[in-house]
Amino acid sequence: NDVWAVARASSAQDGIWYYDGSKWSKTDEYYSSGLICLYGFSQDNIWAGDIYSKIWHYDGAKWSIYKNFNIAGYDNVCIVDVWGSAANDVYTLGFAENYSGGYTGIIYHFDGNNWERLKIPEMKTAFKTIRKIDYGNYIVVTYNYEGGWLERAYIFDGVSKLTEIATDYRNISLHSIRDNTYIVIRGIIYKCYKNI
Repeated sequence: NDVWAVARASSAQDGIWYYDGSKWSKTDEYYSSGLICLYGFSQDNIWAGDIYSKIWHYDGAKWSIYKNFNIAGYDNVCIVDVWGSAANDVYTLGFAENYSGGYTGIIYHFDGNNWERLKIPEMKTAFKTIRKIDYGNYIVVTYNYEGGWLERAYIFDGVSKLTEIATDYRNISLHSIRDNTYIVIRGIIYKCYKNI
């Protein structure tokens, strides 16, 4: 009876929806028409990311822009996923782009107070999903659409190191169920362990 949803919309008034247990309704406020990801920990701690460099936060009463991500040398940041293991361990990822054509994958981390861009290697890719597999280790999935839709999965140490574990021209998806993380490659479901 307390569900939020976001979607790309034709209007900034149509991007955030709320379900109260009986019906869906949209907000009367104008937020962003480019919201594409959402993750929450409680009724007063929900994050949403958009394709216009912004991370939004809901505090139980209202949505507001928490941070505008600006990266020198890039025109825009597209936030593709937001996910966290705790209120002080939240990740958001996607890519920074130049309108003239260049782009690089990005990952930000929220420690409970501040969002910080992590110093990962420059990669011509977009980060699309992150999930935790054990203390200090994560799996991230990326995609590169130049020359075919190539997707890659990496073990990520939560700071800067990425170790590739899978590559495929088909969709690689990542899911969490309770405390378990699963990766799906070519229709096969793999349970992720810390010694993957």
